[in-house]
Amino acid sequence: MRGLAAGLRRWLPAAVFVLLNLGVLAAYYLVYSGRAADRVARYDRLTSTRQQLGAERDRLERVLARLENAQAGLDEFYGERLGTEGERLTGVIAEIRDLARTAGLEPSAINYTLEPLEDHGMVRRALNFTVAGRYLDLRRLINLLELSSFFITLDRVGLTEGGQGVELRISLELSALFAQSGAVPPVPVASGRRAG
Repeated sequence: MRGLAAGLRRWLPAAVFVLLNLGVLAAYYLVYSGRAADRVARYDRLTSTRQQLGAERDRLERVLARLENAQAGLDEFYGERLGTEGERLTGVIAEIRDLARTAGLEPSAINYTLEPLEDHGMVRRALNFTVAGRYLDLRRLINLLELSSFFITLDRVGLTEGGQGVELRISLELSALFAQSGAVPPVPVASGRRAG
């Protein structure tokens, strides 16, 4: 028995040390395994949120690109298609006279009035004139006006019988839109585009 007691004394501190370590490891496992699971769950949530934000950023970048394209289209429309009144009014009047002559008609004096369209950055010019001729010539003039490459709108047509019986008189009210000088309305685009 002496040998057994001496062996127990020798191994007892080691057994106590092992048991204490197992107790510490069990406590560590209980305390820190919950924290680790919380961190994994948080990591998964953050990863999911990051993916959603990345998809939203991509969508917003596409929207921003469309807005920039729309602004470029507006700039082109106002600058090239409409042009300012000073740049295009003479050309519009010359186009109307040329189309009338092509249709076999001679327009009377062309009168015009001005109507600013401030909210749209444009000016509307109403152009009024009268021509006399055969019905087919008048119809051809209206067709040519509608096919014109200029931005001309046929607003009103008045038709009366002329003194010659076969001849008709037609009074036309056309309008042309012009961009106000330096007044291209911007598409609202946030500045400071963030690089992703």
